[in-house]
Amino acid sequence: MDRFVAMQAFARVVETGSFTRAADTLHLSKTSVTQLVQQLEARLRVKLLNRTTRKVNVTADGAAYYERVVRLLADLDDAETSLSSASTSPRGRLRVDVPSPFARSILIPALPTFHARYPEIQLDLGVSDRMVDLINENVDCVVRGGELTDLSLMARHIGDLQLGVYAAPSYLERAGTPSHPRELEDTHHRIVGFLWARTGKVFPYAMHRDGERVSVMGRYVLSVDDGNAYLAAGLAGLGVLWLPDYLSHAHLENGDLVPLFEDWRLEPMPLYVAFPPNRHVSLKVRVFIDWIAELMAQQAPVARRERAKPLPHPADALLSHRGVDRTGGCMSVEADFSLLESLLLARGPGGQEEEVRAVCRAELEASCDEVWVDAANNLIGVIRAANVARETAQSRAIRVMAHQDEIAMVVKRIGDDGRLHVVALGGAFPVNFGMCPVDVMGESQNLPGVLSFGTMHGTAESTQSMDILSGNVQWRDVHVITRRTKDELAQMGVRPGTRVVLSQHWRRPFRVHDAIAGHFLDDRAPVVAVLRAAEALAERKGELEQDLYFVLTTNEEETNSGAQYAARTLPGVVCIAVEVGPIAQEYGTRLCADPVILTGDEKGLYTKSVSDDLLGAAIRCGYTPQPALMPGFASDASAVLSSGSSPQAGCLAIPTENTHGYELITDGGMHACARTLIEYLLNAA
Repeated sequence: MDRFVAMQAFARVVETGSFTRAADTLHLSKTSVTQLVQQLEARLRVKLLNRTTRKVNVTADGAAYYERVVRLLADLDDAETSLSSASTSPRGRLRVDVPSPFARSILIPALPTFHARYPEIQLDLGVSDRMVDLINENVDCVVRGGELTDLSLMARHIGDLQLGVYAAPSYLERAGTPSHPRELEDTHHRIVGFLWARTGKVFPYAMHRDGERVSVMGRYVLSVDDGNAYLAAGLAGLGVLWLPDYLSHAHLENGDLVPLFEDWRLEPMPLYVAFPPNRHVSLKVRVFIDWIAELMAQQAPVARRERAKPLPHPADALLSHRGVDRTGGCMSVEADFSLLESLLLARGPGGQEEEVRAVCRAELEASCDEVWVDAANNLIGVIRAANVARETAQSRAIRVMAHQDEIAMVVKRIGDDGRLHVVALGGAFPVNFGMCPVDVMGESQNLPGVLSFGTMHGTAESTQSMDILSGNVQWRDVHVITRRTKDELAQMGVRPGTRVVLSQHWRRPFRVHDAIAGHFLDDRAPVVAVLRAAEALAERKGELEQDLYFVLTTNEEETNSGAQYAARTLPGVVCIAVEVGPIAQEYGTRLCADPVILTGDEKGLYTKSVSDDLLGAAIRCGYTPQPALMPGFASDASAVLSSGSSPQAGCLAIPTENTHGYELITDGGMHACARTLIEYLLNAA
């Protein structure tokens, strides 16, 4: 058995979910692929795949093995490429799918330069705006505009398309010129509808002017799902349309289109090259991505974020390291507050953290060499050490973990009257939320509700009132009111297992003198610190002695399943959890910026050398760290340490009052945590 061929066959079966499709893409017979996988299982003495007549499922051992196999295959390809002659050019068939207007206006006119540079690449170009299944359709990469909804894909942000709103002169002569976007919803105005492939719905007009924001759907007589048809409909006078500058420019010069709402702005549309996750990226794909990124840098460059100056610290002047400011490039309190607010407004109950993941991904993509979502829905970004051998950098890798999920509720049953009976998702009691507005996250839509404890004006005759009046409110005493019938709830996809979260109505952070308060600072504030650390360390890759994996984990509040999976499948021996540190007299912790360094919690003691190094890093940053042993606490790091998934672990925390309630941290807490983390990671080796 050729082990590498067998590994390749196994990886392709996992990626395609089928022995038949794997055989087709490898140009082997199905029997050969089956035998290769069976031989691999016999050699390893474990079952990698569960097979039925209908589908193939990966076992837990198979998932862990797969993550290592794809890295090994990629490293092998890189090694062969690096040893090949410098004159060797990328070659072979490259399958790419791009939107039709982009192909016509930008890509195809520039292809002669690509083929002059890479004459041995044969390009198969799909031109569409549809959803593409990259694995099953054997497509190497796609170019798409807008925020990515399939967060399992790896992606490179290659440009930002500036947008405007336009209409043909013939339309304006017939319908008049609207002066405000809201007029597009009037009966006499029409838009050309563009059907978004990911949702099947017409794309709205989201615009802003000074402090005013509007989102307008408009009414259409025609909707299309192709960009060229969309432009043609607008030029024919069928309605108002929005266009990127590269499409509108020539038509404005020719007088075919007239700009509307010129004092209003649409947010730029990000443009991505996306490709399958955890797969070997061939040289031909890499050079195409680099080339198209160069092309877009001329046509529609990525909008650079304004980076605020770091906050000074009294110790910074004494703690310069190789001439670099010890603040590490962390952003200002106001910038941190803004990012924190975005994270708090994003809903993230365990197992349904997509909104949080989207915010985090946008930040990590600006800092990391690669960003992807693994099989457990952890969001992972890697920053690779620039001046260390690959094998050494990976063997020393550190996994930095902060969790995406929040404490929430989950529907246990639905009463005949439409009341939702809920239980905790994470460590919470009803008092942690109080009588509050909630969002019920149905399958088809989110709907508002109220968490009710019942009346405070009852007597002991009512069991519920008796518990409320005694202060002993349990989950059996509360329910969620939606004012919907049981049938209506079923139509909206509300059922046992549906997540219920604190409403966005109550999620904004609140300033309290020199502090910030809000629900779910656990773990959104530590996430800010981790994202800021990644941002700073991206500029200092030459100082790193190891690769860094920034892991935004799932399901920390319930099972730590995301962290357990990441610890088993990512390189390295050390996990650092970044957390909130409870303020309690028994722990000797105080509310200030000085980081809390946990030495142990309910799952056991952290690795002493790691805790010592974190304490030293905080001291070198000029802080007075707070070492603490917390038997009433647990983290992703202690979970993976106690299970044996990670040999070493530590926990760095932001001092936090009122944990799992309306939490409170000081203004400098996130900044201090980020600086300490940066200092530790730069000196961990």
